Amino acid sequence: MEEKRLLDKAWEITNSLTLEEKFSLLTGKDSWYLNEIKRVNLPSIMMTDGPHGVRKQRESDGVENLNDSYPSTCFPTYSLVACSFDLDLVKRMGEGIAKECREEDVAVLLGPGTNIKRSPLGGRNFEYFSEDPLLSGKLSGAFVSGVQSLGVGATLKHYACNNQEYARFINNSIVGERALHEIYLKPFEIAVKESKPWMVMSAYNLVNGTYASENKKLLTDYLRNDFGFDGAVVTDWGALSNIIDSFKNGLNIEMPGVCKGADKVLMKGLKKGLIESADIDNAVVKVVELILKAEEGKNIPYEYSEEENLSLARTVAEKSIVLAKNDKILPLSGDEKIALIGPLAKDPHYQGSGSSIINPIRRDNLFDVMTSNNIDFSYSEGYSLEAELSKDEEKKLLNDAKDKAKNSDVVVILCGLRKKDESEGFDRSNIDLPKNQVELVKKISKVNKNIIVVLQTGSVVSLPFLSDIKGLFISYLSGSCGQEALFNLMYGKVSPSGRLAETWVKDLDSVPTKNYFAVDSRNTLYKESIYVGYRYYVTKEVEVNYPFGYGLSYLDVSYDKIKIVDKKKSYNNNDVINIEVTVTNKSDYNGEEAVLVFAGGVGLKAYHPTRELIAFKKIKLDPKETKTIPFDINVSDLSFYNEITGKFDVEDGLYNILVCKDANDVALKDDIRIITNNKSIIPGRFDSVSVYYSLDNFDKISDDEFKTLLSGDIPFNLKHHPYDLNSSVSDLNDHFFGRFLLKIITKEFNKRIDKNTDNGLMAEKMFKELPLRALGNEKGMTKKKLDGICDIANGRLIRGLVRLLFK
Repeated sequence: MEEKRLLDKAWEITNSLTLEEKFSLLTGKDSWYLNEIKRVNLPSIMMTDGPHGVRKQRESDGVENLNDSYPSTCFPTYSLVACSFDLDLVKRMGEGIAKECREEDVAVLLGPGTNIKRSPLGGRNFEYFSEDPLLSGKLSGAFVSGVQSLGVGATLKHYACNNQEYARFINNSIVGERALHEIYLKPFEIAVKESKPWMVMSAYNLVNGTYASENKKLLTDYLRNDFGFDGAVVTDWGALSNIIDSFKNGLNIEMPGVCKGADKVLMKGLKKGLIESADIDNAVVKVVELILKAEEGKNIPYEYSEEENLSLARTVAEKSIVLAKNDKILPLSGDEKIALIGPLAKDPHYQGSGSSIINPIRRDNLFDVMTSNNIDFSYSEGYSLEAELSKDEEKKLLNDAKDKAKNSDVVVILCGLRKKDESEGFDRSNIDLPKNQVELVKKISKVNKNIIVVLQTGSVVSLPFLSDIKGLFISYLSGSCGQEALFNLMYGKVSPSGRLAETWVKDLDSVPTKNYFAVDSRNTLYKESIYVGYRYYVTKEVEVNYPFGYGLSYLDVSYDKIKIVDKKKSYNNNDVINIEVTVTNKSDYNGEEAVLVFAGGVGLKAYHPTRELIAFKKIKLDPKETKTIPFDINVSDLSFYNEITGKFDVEDGLYNILVCKDANDVALKDDIRIITNNKSIIPGRFDSVSVYYSLDNFDKISDDEFKTLLSGDIPFNLKHHPYDLNSSVSDLNDHFFGRFLLKIITKEFNKRIDKNTDNGLMAEKMFKELPLRALGNEKGMTKKKLDGICDIANGRLIRGLVRLLFK
C-alpha cells in the first residue's frame, strides 16, 4: 500500500509538470544532484559514491578531485567483504554507511558493485563481490537492504556485463543468452527480487551490440518485466549514447548532466514521432518517485556514532580476512620476538583507486597496533613500494631486513600491489607481485623459516613463495581499521572465518578467459560461456593455489552429517528440498564457520559445471558445540537457462547435494532425483559443440563454435566512420583532420589532470579509449560543439568551425 501511495503521488506530480520541467528531471543538475522543481515542491537530491563508504565530493575551483571528499568511515572493499559469507554482517555494514549518508544529506548511495569477476585481471575487481552469481546477488541484496532500511537509496551497478575496464566506454560484451542469464544477470536478479533497490545503474559498455543505457532487452524485458524492478535506472557517469533510444527503452536519469542540449533532442524526437510522450512520462515518474522516497526517508529515525562505525569496519575485516596457510605458526602467543617487514606495515594498502576512494576519518597501521599492544618487535622497510630505487639502495633495504629476521623468532612480511597496478579505469596486465617483494620473501626464508606473509591486494596475485612461508593471510583491502583486525587474528583474539569468494589461480595460463579478456577495444567475446571461476577450475580439474570457498580457522570443525528431511523418491519443479547439516566444533575456540552447499547433476544432457553453489550460511560455534543447520533449497535452484524455452528449466536426472569446505573439498554428500517430464528442455543444438562438454582446447574456441552458442552471427561493434559521437578519441588518429584535433584535445586534457593523483592516474590510462561524447562531461562543452568536432574530423571544416565557435 505504501508503494502504491508513493507511485500515485508521483503520477499526480508528473501529470502536473510542463514538458520543460519533465525534461529537466531526466538529466542531472550537475555531477551529483538532480534538478529541483520548486513549483511542485520537488527538491534537488544528492547521490554519491561509493560502495564501501560515503565519498561526498568537495569541489574547488570547479575541478573535481577524487581524493578531496568529506571524511567518512572506510569499510573494507567488497573483494574482502564477500569473504565473510555473512549476510547479516553485510546488512549491518549497509546500515552503517546509510547513517553517514544521512549525516551528509546524501539521498542515494551509488553501490553496491554487483558485477561478476570474469577474470583476475579486472582492474575494478576490488569493488566487486565474487566470481559466483549466487554469492554476489545475496550479498548485494543484504547490503541494499541495510542501506535502504534507514531511508537512503542504494544502486545496483554496473548493469550489465561490465567485467573489464579496458575500453569500457566503447567495448561490446558479446555473450550467449545462457551465460548472460545464469552468470551475469543472476546477481542483479537476486538482489532486485530480495531487496527492491531504489536505483540500478546502467553500464558504459554495449551488450550484444547495443549500449546498456539504451538496451531494451536489459532495461525493460529483463530488469523490469522479468525481475520486477520498479525503481529508477541511471546511467553511469557519461554512459548515455543515444538520448531517444535510452529514454524510450527504460532509462530514467542521465548523469552527470553537464552536456546540455538533451531537452532539444527530446523535443525534436517527440515532433518526429521517434519517441512518445508516454515514454517521457514513464521515465519521469520514476524520478519523481525516487525524490519522494528520499524525502520520506528523512523521517526514519537513526543514531550515528563515529566510534561505532569504526568498530563495525574492524569487525567486518575480522570476519572476512582469510587465513590461507598455517603450518603450525598461528596464532602467535605474544611471547615471540617479531621482525615486522614492509612499508605497508606503516602505510597500508587499505582501499582501491578510482571513484570509490574514501577520505577516512581515521586509519590504523600494524606498526602502531603492535606498539600499542606492547609486542616485542623490530621494523625494517625491506623493499620500496612506489619509488624506483637503485640496486644499491634496494640491497641496503634487503640486508637490513635479513638482519632483523635473523634475530627474531617470527617474521611478518606485508606484501601488496602499488597504485599503478590496479585501479578503476584500467585492467591489470598480470597477476604478479612486484619482483622486489618476491625476492625479499625468498631471501628472508634463507635466514628464518618462520615467515607469515600478509597480502594487501585488491585481487588475486600469484604466490611463487608459497612453499617458503609457514603462514599466509589474504587481507585484500581491509579498510581503515583493518590492521587492528589483522592483529586480533594473528594473536588469536578472534578466530579467522573468512572464505575466498574467488579462486586464487597459480598463473594466467590456467584462466579460461586468458584469450578472451580485454584483447580488442571494440569487442569482447565471452567464449567461455558459463565456465567462469570455479565452475571451470573444478570441472576441468585445474590445479589452483586456493579454490573458491577456501579458508582456514583456529576452530577444528568436523562435518558430521547431511540429512535430506522427509526425502522423496523423486522431486518435481515446485518442490522444496529441506536438508540439515550437522557440524561440531571440536576445539576450545569459539568462532564462526561458513557452511557451503553445492549441487551437481550426474550424466545430464545439457552441459553443466561439476558443481555450483546453491546455498550458504555463516554460523557461530562455541567450544565443543554441535549444531544442526537447516537449509531450504528450491528445486529451481538446480535449474539452467534454457535458450530453447527462454526461461530457467530443471533437467530430469540425478543430482548430488554436496556440503563442501571449499569448491574442491566435498565433506558430505547425498543425492536426489528430479522428474519433471518436461521434454522440451534439452538444448539439442549445442550437442555438436563438444568443447562445452569436454572443455578441451578451451582457450581456442573458434568463432564458428561461438556462433553456434549465440544462435547467429557475432554482433561486432565496428569503428565509426564517418566519425560520430561514439567514435573514440584514439579513432581520431586515423585521419588528417582527426590527428589535428587529437593534438588539441590531448593538450587541453593534460592541463586538467594531475598524474600524481588517483583520478589523474585513472584519467590518463583511459583517455584515448573515451568516446567523443564523453568529452561532454567537460563544462562548457555542448552537444553542438561535439558535433562540430565530428564535422571537422570528417572533413567538413567550415561547418565544424561554425558549430564550435558560435552558440
